Amino acid sequence: MLVLEQFVAAVQARLIAVNCCAGRVEKNAGMPTDDATLPFADIFVAKDSAVPDGDSRTGYPKFIHTTKLVVEITDKANDGPELKTKLATHGELVLAALLSDLRWGDPVLEGIAGVDQTYNQPPDGNHTLGAVQIQIDLLWRSAWPPITSTLPSFAGVTINAGNGIGATVPVPTT
Repeated sequence: MLVLEQFVAAVQARLIAVNCCAGRVEKNAGMPTDDATLPFADIFVAKDSAVPDGDSRTGYPKFIHTTKLVVEITDKANDGPELKTKLATHGELVLAALLSDLRWGDPVLEGIAGVDQTYNQPPDGNHTLGAVQIQIDLLWRSAWPPITSTLPSFAGVTINAGNGIGATVPVPTT
């Protein structure tokens, strides 16, 4: 869905604007392969769930979406406590940048349903590379009205009863 890509691009622009990871913020990039590129932020959509908006048995399909947008930041440090501090600082920067002003989600974003923050780091004393993952549940709606532009245009219906008896009835266009 293009809306999901718009969310990812808007979050990327917002995080670059606040100098998150010195501007090393990518979309759908995966883990960095070189320590010299750290810290590094990757933004992607992990899941999009939709439930009917209103009576799903009538009208065209309409949905209320909950989309899990993920910002994952990988960083390194000289020791475990330093790594924990760096990851927590990155997490706070992301939350402050995205939750303090939701205009990055205009005009589609209706709200935030929840936030999860998880850490992936080794025990103290081991290789000091870790990541913080911020998962934000975005609320928005979609509607899928029928596409009528490909249907033929009818000006009227002609009824022929035979023997010269018949009529043409105009078809309303609105």
